Amino acid sequence: MHMPSESAWYATSPLPSFDQTIPRKTTILPGILPASPKQLVISCQTLPSINRLRIDNQHSRLRFDIEQLPILPTSSIPLNPVLRLKLADCITRLLEPMTCADMETFDAAYVEALKKEYDTKLAEKDAEIAKKDAEINDLRAELGALSKTHDELRKNMIKKRDRARRRGRDHHENIVKADNIIDGQKAQASGLKAQNSGLEARVADLEIQLSDSEAQVSDLEERLATVRRMLD
Repeated sequence: MHMPSESAWYATSPLPSFDQTIPRKTTILPGILPASPKQLVISCQTLPSINRLRIDNQHSRLRFDIEQLPILPTSSIPLNPVLRLKLADCITRLLEPMTCADMETFDAAYVEALKKEYDTKLAEKDAEIAKKDAEINDLRAELGALSKTHDELRKNMIKKRDRARRRGRDHHENIVKADNIIDGQKAQASGLKAQNSGLEARVADLEIQLSDSEAQVSDLEERLATVRRMLD
């Protein structure tokens, strides 16, 4: 069966209301779910054949209403990145009439384009994650080296502290030994001094005895001389 062009089909087809589910053939953007009455309605002046555009910004859904109404100024609302991508990819293609077969082809191309876009973004994110992982690994290696250096410095400080403590103990022991030697030498000096005092007293006594002996010798010599004179 020969399918009429989209423009002819739109002209001869009844227009659905916003409260009804729109048939697949009247959905300009392929793969978009039907809109609900609560979704936002704005006018679209980009395409003469599309007068109103329903946008579900939260769920990234679009729906066009094909009514031949006067073109109104387009409302200004922010769109999320998915909706911006859909509009940018589809608006230029919608300027020309499309058959149903064209729309099926466009469906596949649109999905493939989105897949490539998401794959590219995913690859970029994976590259960023790999870069961050490499940076984290480098930081971990640097942290490990710093930790090892810190441990070595800590061990060296402990060794130095222990050596200083040993030196301090040895120095204290040497001081105690020297003090003991000095005390012993002082005691020995005191003993020698006492002995010296005793010897000095004994010498003085011997000097007195010597003086007495000399006096006795002198007296004996005088008596001997007297005896010799008497004998002569």
